[in-house]
Amino acid sequence: MKLIQLQFILLNVLAFIALSSQSPSDVKVKLNNLAVGSLARDVRWINGKVILAISMRENPPKLYRSANGGVTWDDQSSKILVAPAQTAVPQFIYANSVNSSLVYVRSRNHISWVTYDAGETWQVITPGAGYVNLAWHPYRAEWAIAQNFAGGQMPTISVTQDFGQTWKSVIQTYGDARYSWGDAGQPNGDVPPQRIYMVAPPTDPASDHPDFIYTDDLGGSRTVVHDKVYDFVFLEKQVIILAYVPTLADIVLRVTPDLGDSHKIWYDSEFPFGKEVPINGYTLLDDHTGAIYLGLNHEGPNSRYGNVYVSDSVGVHYFPSQSHVYTYSSVFDFERVHTLNGIYVSNTLQNWRDSHSTRADDEVQTFITMDNGDTWNLIKAPHFDSQGNPIVCTGIDCALHLHCYVGYITNLIGPFYSVEQSPGLVIANGNVGSYLSQQREETNTFISRDGGANWIEVMKGPTIYEIGDHGGIIVMAPLGVSTQYAYFTLDFGKTVYNVSLTAPIDVYNIIAEPSSTGEHFLLMGYQGTTPVVVGMDFSSVFPRDCVTQDYEDWSPPGNNINGKNCLLGQDITYTRRKSDANCYNNEVIDHIKSIEYCQCTWDDWECELGYHRNGTVCVSESAPESGVPANCHPGKQYNITKGYRPVPGTACQGGLQLWGEGPYDCPDPAARSKAWIAAAVLVPLVVVILIIVGAFFAIRSEKLREKLPFLNRVSNWKVGYLGLNTKPDTFDEDEDIFERREDVETHTIEDEDQILPVSAPAALDDDNFNPRA
Repeated sequence: MKLIQLQFILLNVLAFIALSSQSPSDVKVKLNNLAVGSLARDVRWINGKVILAISMRENPPKLYRSANGGVTWDDQSSKILVAPAQTAVPQFIYANSVNSSLVYVRSRNHISWVTYDAGETWQVITPGAGYVNLAWHPYRAEWAIAQNFAGGQMPTISVTQDFGQTWKSVIQTYGDARYSWGDAGQPNGDVPPQRIYMVAPPTDPASDHPDFIYTDDLGGSRTVVHDKVYDFVFLEKQVIILAYVPTLADIVLRVTPDLGDSHKIWYDSEFPFGKEVPINGYTLLDDHTGAIYLGLNHEGPNSRYGNVYVSDSVGVHYFPSQSHVYTYSSVFDFERVHTLNGIYVSNTLQNWRDSHSTRADDEVQTFITMDNGDTWNLIKAPHFDSQGNPIVCTGIDCALHLHCYVGYITNLIGPFYSVEQSPGLVIANGNVGSYLSQQREETNTFISRDGGANWIEVMKGPTIYEIGDHGGIIVMAPLGVSTQYAYFTLDFGKTVYNVSLTAPIDVYNIIAEPSSTGEHFLLMGYQGTTPVVVGMDFSSVFPRDCVTQDYEDWSPPGNNINGKNCLLGQDITYTRRKSDANCYNNEVIDHIKSIEYCQCTWDDWECELGYHRNGTVCVSESAPESGVPANCHPGKQYNITKGYRPVPGTACQGGLQLWGEGPYDCPDPAARSKAWIAAAVLVPLVVVILIIVGAFFAIRSEKLREKLPFLNRVSNWKVGYLGLNTKPDTFDEDEDIFERREDVETHTIEDEDQILPVSAPAALDDDNFNPRA
């Protein structure tokens, strides 16, 4: 069978669509059929309008570049030639996370290419090994960690500090390698920028479990952070690990808040159920506010639900947030509304006790929290559908229910979607009724502009969608069916327009520039069995750029405290384009106009470690700690607690204040050691001086001579003080001993969106809290 070669046929299709606010000739949406072949293997929006794509259905695959947002494409084959007798076979594109002009492309035959100018020119690298799964350094653009499988052996973790020109092998590890830059080089810490964390074979030959280690010298030396660790994740404010505990014969979740510190103290995460309740899997859902939202699977790999728990600000104590959240494998239907802190949506399985044969029988309802999980409510249904007909919604359970990622996996229905650059804008597929329908014909497309509090239906049927121009342009297409049309809205769903495609396409995805601020989109799909990409150019749909009068102020809903809309202690006012403004947003917009801080209330405080809530009061579980905390390091401060601390993410000021005493500076153990050493030297010295002075006068006392005859024997001594004004020989040694003790403490075990699988023993009777009831 002859493979269809990738050709870029510029069709110059101009679709003229009438808008109510302008004449038909003013609106132009340009379609460019980038027919046919396959760009579906790997498509990366590099920067601005530059896109790189690999066509894998050609023989051999080819690398293509567009410099104008997908309007035209150039074959890069001639630029990445290796040698006349060697064929370039590009396979993976790794766009640099620090400098968008740097791109690393790997091939099948262990040849790589790098570009320093977003693909204008390419440089061939032949290191002799295929490096995959690159992890870029957080701020050193040319540094990366990767793994390779040279010789078909176990993978080797390697590092480059010159953008792939050379690689240094760090350690050979397991098949599913775990590595990260972690907290390397964080400000106000002692972790150097070159530190690499990884899960590695045990340093103890007698151990059957891997270790969590780091190296500061490219593998020359290795330090164990924690032994018997199977996985780790660096979050914004914590590090969590899965560690095997021999005394429990089980794997547990442990956490440390000591980001940036080499000396990390680990805490066992505590859940509101006994250890006999099984945990068959952990899913990290969100940590945006500082609290960790964690999905736990108690029922086994085939369960259709799990429970969601939210942690305190440290990540130690977990509390129930949502029970029976709808799942597929390790995927939880739990989503955050981007930009707006504390707003989440989750789907819960209501008939979880029933045994089902198909997911069509599942009774799923959608709930939303506008206060960081404190209360959850059904979403009120819109009053009219997209055709202007009244929506009849009766009954206590009648509401708007929305699909998240389980619906996308099982039924190819577009998931709940929001982006940071469009405050309050959310798009989702769903239906109005008592439960979320699993039928595509009962599913429609909805948009919200206020973070999910209110919704409008914008289209019949499920779609896939993408956002551009800070939300000013939204492109949609029917998902899972062949369509002759793509759709878009320029006023946040009030009016929807269609664009006729040159031929029916089965669209499976729409992508745009990653910042969601551009005017170019790519429709990815198939014409029959042939992959196609359709470029959509919206650079002519608006007649002008926006000015001040085209923007409005908006605040998300929150708790009314003294006339302010308070959410996590803040009343934030955003700037966004008016829905009827006929203009392009500025490329860079500071969406946050103002922040007013709210007074603290009881809702802004949680119990400190070692305390639990009794009504509204936090009471100590043991004797209150009054000394220096164990994780108090030099250069930091601590408070003596009253049993309270602010809830994660709150920024409240004034009002109810439950802070403890302090702050106090953490003591410097080295200074304390020197003080003790000095005291150990000076106190005996003072005693000796007093004795000598006393003896001096005693020798001259005839009465004392008679009572203490031994003084006569020393009266002719010549007493000297040689060396007492110099540092004793043992001082440096004692300091070194102290420093070595700190090193030993560091070594000693004191304890894209991630899924951490773990096995657990069979279920036994539940404790006083039953997560399955």
